[in-house]
Amino acid sequence: MALDLEIFREYEINIIKDFRVDFEFEDGASDSSLEIEIEPAKVKESVIVGALKENVEKSCEVCKGKKATYHYGGTVCAGCKIFFSRAVRNSRSYVCVNGGGCSLVKRKKGTICQACRMKRCLKVGMQRENVGRLLQLRMNDGLAARIKEENSIVPKTEEPVPKTSIYTSTSLVSPYISQSSLLAQLVNLEKSKDNKMSLPYAENFKPMFLLNNSFRDSIEYPQKLCDPVPMDYVRTEFRKNPCENLKWFWFRNTTHFLEWVVSLDDFSSLENSIVEKTVKSRMVPVMTLVSFFGYAELDKPLLMNMTGDSTDKFIQSFFGEFSKITDFKFLKQSYFSIIEPMIKMDMKIDEMILLKLILLYENLPDHRRKYYNLLKCYLEENYSENQSLERLSQLMLIVNSVKLVSNYMDNWILLLCTADKYGMRDTLIEEFHLKP
Repeated sequence: MALDLEIFREYEINIIKDFRVDFEFEDGASDSSLEIEIEPAKVKESVIVGALKENVEKSCEVCKGKKATYHYGGTVCAGCKIFFSRAVRNSRSYVCVNGGGCSLVKRKKGTICQACRMKRCLKVGMQRENVGRLLQLRMNDGLAARIKEENSIVPKTEEPVPKTSIYTSTSLVSPYISQSSLLAQLVNLEKSKDNKMSLPYAENFKPMFLLNNSFRDSIEYPQKLCDPVPMDYVRTEFRKNPCENLKWFWFRNTTHFLEWVVSLDDFSSLENSIVEKTVKSRMVPVMTLVSFFGYAELDKPLLMNMTGDSTDKFIQSFFGEFSKITDFKFLKQSYFSIIEPMIKMDMKIDEMILLKLILLYENLPDHRRKYYNLLKCYLEENYSENQSLERLSQLMLIVNSVKLVSNYMDNWILLLCTADKYGMRDTLIEEFHLKP
């Protein structure tokens, strides 16, 4: 049937309007084309359409979000692409509060479990090594080319996750983040807050700190409370002159604790009310553990060579002038129940950090259980079965001793604050130590 050329042109324009955005060339399509012949009056026109395929909008394979495209080996939305890229570039690791299997459907900002999101990203085929590479080659029509899968017999979504004791025993961390990697990150975090690199220049720091700061503001901006003086230097100066340096010692340790705790990925996912309650109730036990471990490390060469029972005179010498302003029974209990066991078992910084996390999450059983299990896995991989059990028992005894000693320390500091002794009167100190 012959068509008028003008009618055909209008029909051709409608076809282009309907399909120019919704069609793309199929992968592997040949150069042959489909020729449609229209025979208007006295004119023969040919329209080249080509082998076309409908481009249906795809959902994110991770969170089911809309407008997903191909990134780093998986079909994901822009949000999951950015999340994966940042996690890889910043070497982040995550811990699932629920032990894995969280829903990844977005309800509101910040509700998706980061650990399960990372796990899902890897499961759908996103690869760490692809971050930073030029993955999407542009074709003439502006569409991204598919990345060819290499050396893979099984589809990426079915590739097995490497299994180690840390994955099978605890489900603590995302696949492909090893136990040693997670602990290394925690150790690096601890060392960065200790600021030992600045120890040769420590004398240039001044004992300056921000007075009467609010509790909430201190949690949000802990770095402005006190200068990052090397912790070992503060400990040494405090032991020499505790009366003059007690307030400085408190502010530096508080800053160290707050900067550390706000850097923890799983802690930042907690509700504000739980964060404030946890910070207020768990700071002193964590500070107590860190301080005693720091002093044990400072004096380890001397203490390792000691023979026989420690005398009262030695304990007084160990604590220096601090033994003159506090109850000696408290110091004696602290030494025999915490410091001496640390020295005898040669406690590692990895173990100390995991004990910190166990103390921090004392009132959050799910979090506490995760780091307790991680500690067990660490011991099992570094010691024999009998040694790991014995060492775990010793570490838990130290945790219990720290709780008892920190109760005394908490009350003692509050007493000094109330009496304004050694200049300890301060709004922030009172807020931390005055329990409701």
